Amino acid sequence: MRRLAELYEPEIRSLLERSPIYAPSIAIDLSCGPGWSTDLLHQVLQPGRTIGLDASERFIEEALRNRRPELEFRVQNVVREPFPVAAPDVLFCRFLLTHLAPPGEALTAWAKQGAPRAVLLIHETESLEAEDPVIDRYYELVGLLQQHYGQALYVGGLLEALVTQSGWNIIESQRHARKAWAQNGRTAPIQSPDMAR
Repeated sequence: MRRLAELYEPEIRSLLERSPIYAPSIAIDLSCGPGWSTDLLHQVLQPGRTIGLDASERFIEEALRNRRPELEFRVQNVVREPFPVAAPDVLFCRFLLTHLAPPGEALTAWAKQGAPRAVLLIHETESLEAEDPVIDRYYELVGLLQQHYGQALYVGGLLEALVTQSGWNIIESQRHARKAWAQNGRTAPIQSPDMAR
């Protein structure tokens, strides 16, 4: 997990730096894993409180062991309401929506959980390609498995439509190509409308 965090750090840092909110009161890392992305979220945005949420007790225990004192971590299924922290200004997720079925429901729930004019920062995969046909076949099988469970491997390609349908407003959406194995991703800072809460 550490190696993946290092590999994607430049793209994630760039996404966080494009956030229209700097130094928010509360920033939440949705499905934070062992906390690498939570630490980066804290470094870049410098929120008053930075909280990592994950359904895995094992990941949260690891994050708590390795964390900076200013980071908080809680066991929480991020598709269940309410969050243990009210009205975050910034919500961040990477490679999460691809594992949710259906992802639009989570986006709608997060819009309700965020503060008025909250920002949601998303990093997802749009496509995967390899020169090796065995790896391409692997990607195909993973996609079929996810489809069986109502998930979408290439949810990045669906992101703009899903976001719009869930009550968020797209501020920006960027496509990123990674040559190492021809992965194309999408990042998007998204702002919630003023919603009655």
